[in-house]
Amino acid sequence: MRLRIASLLLLTIFVLAVAGGEEHVRKNGKDIKETAPVLASDQSKPQDNAPPALPRYSNGPVNGTITGWQINGGFAVSDSMLVTNPASLPVNITFGDWIDAGNPLCIPATACIPTFVEVSISDTGYFGNELYEAVLPVASAKFHNFVIPPLPPGSPCVGFCVVYSVTVIGPNVSLPPDNFYLTLSNAVTKAPGGPVYWDENNGIGCPPQPGCPSTAQENAVGNIPSESFTFQ
Repeated sequence: MRLRIASLLLLTIFVLAVAGGEEHVRKNGKDIKETAPVLASDQSKPQDNAPPALPRYSNGPVNGTITGWQINGGFAVSDSMLVTNPASLPVNITFGDWIDAGNPLCIPATACIPTFVEVSISDTGYFGNELYEAVLPVASAKFHNFVIPPLPPGSPCVGFCVVYSVTVIGPNVSLPPDNFYLTLSNAVTKAPGGPVYWDENNGIGCPPQPGCPSTAQENAVGNIPSESFTFQ
């Protein structure tokens, strides 16, 4: 009896090994062969540390220590960007935003986070809009830092500033490898008339790429140092 049981056990192991993970079940009175699911651990996995998609251009991260230039109330700022990674993708721009926490309109400071920003793109010069112009919604705004007294020279704030990293997203635009000009203007805030200031970074921290740091102009004073932004 023990020998018979042992033989049956060996036969069962052999059949399972040959089946290679397949099992037979009966459905609607018929024998159906199903393949056992493959465990996720058995599949090839993408690398967790795979590099993110390269931006079409970046002038470096939010700085939050120098100053900011107003992009509403009739003011506009335009920065150059040399696109070397062309693609037809949604417009996705992240930039630094200074909020004057001493302005009565900006109490609380979140009242002066922009909700919409006008974005223009040109290949002929500053403040042009022949390639792209749209009022884009703000998709996210993340706190970056405080700027407290003593404030830097030329600071747009009274008392202290709050700096945010703001992202706007819009319809696709296709840009070939070339030099372009990105303009931000007509920013709208939750508080009517709340000022919005684009963070100046002088290209500090920009990746090693052609065209960085950007050149820039403000529509009232002319040439200024460049601002923080990433054009994804």
